[in-house]
Amino acid sequence: MPQKIRKERRDFLKIAAAGTAVASMGPFFNTKAWAAKSIKIGHVNTFSGPLAALGEQGKWGLMVAVNRINADGGINGRMIEVLDRDDGFKPAQAVREGEKLILKDKVDAITGVSSSGICVQLAPLVERFDTLFVLG
Repeated sequence: MPQKIRKERRDFLKIAAAGTAVASMGPFFNTKAWAAKSIKIGHVNTFSGPLAALGEQGKWGLMVAVNRINADGGINGRMIEVLDRDDGFKPAQAVREGEKLILKDKVDAITGVSSSGICVQLAPLVERFDTLFVLG
């Protein structure tokens, strides 16, 4: 398969996954009492080092979906806010950033992980704090 086709397919899959992740959260936020509060999504990804392109592409795909949803009035009137954090492609750093997002920033969900090694390290954290973990 030519390099260009593989890249285009990968970009499409990332956009589709991000859109699905954001859209699938709708049922979790179906309470009128929360209507004024934004939905915070913590985006933990690789934004530095030789693999920074992974994080940038993931963010681009996520923001395409978020911008479309927000332009249509959000989810039940609630706008989506994305908080990006760099994991440096290091599992320990991803866990630290994820913990800050959950405890300090009070995110409703975490997404954006580029590596299975990081995913395995983040899974116990999101389970412990009962936080939605969307993989794309």
